[in-house]
Amino acid sequence: MAVKLRRVGLLAAASLALPLAACQDLAVQRAQFEAQINESCRAQGFTEGTDAFRMCLLLERTHARLSVVENRLDQLEFQIRRLDSFGWLCPRCR
Repeated sequence: MAVKLRRVGLLAAASLALPLAACQDLAVQRAQFEAQINESCRAQGFTEGTDAFRMCLLLERTHARLSVVENRLDQLEFQIRRLDSFGWLCPRCR
């Protein structure tokens, strides 16, 4: 009985640790992204702490978000075309 409880405890601990590890990975990725866009703005000649530098950061973040949205839209368009090729979306349109 004690062995089963120990296994259940270890399983519960592992299942709780996994999402926390994922959050930590996201935090690391976010920090790397911020460092990358800071370096990009510095490389373009902007001085840290100025309004122009903050605007550069804002534009870089917006560009990154738009890239993600464009990629997702491309994926959705591909899936729709694939489904449409089977005639599932509009069988009477053919």
